[in-house]
Amino acid sequence: MEETVNIISTLGFPIFVALALFYFATKFIENQMKQYAEREEKLIEAYKANEVRFTAQLNKFTEILNNFNITLTKIDTRLEALEKTILKREEL
Repeated sequence: MEETVNIISTLGFPIFVALALFYFATKFIENQMKQYAEREEKLIEAYKANEVRFTAQLNKFTEILNNFNITLTKIDTRLEALEKTILKREEL
């Protein structure tokens, strides 16, 4: 407390207030930056977790589509064979 009185009497009240505001603003900004960094780290972790989950789902979906494509190819082959059989019977 005595230091504060000495600073005020030496430098003057307006300069003391300016220094005090600068100090509190600096501490406030440091605190905000720390909070932003923590929030950013949490968001990055959540993004990475979602990326892993979405990649796994995408791989499963790709496998399902590939199996579906194989099934459609087999159906197409069977239909072509059926069409050939029908055309042969119509020729007779």
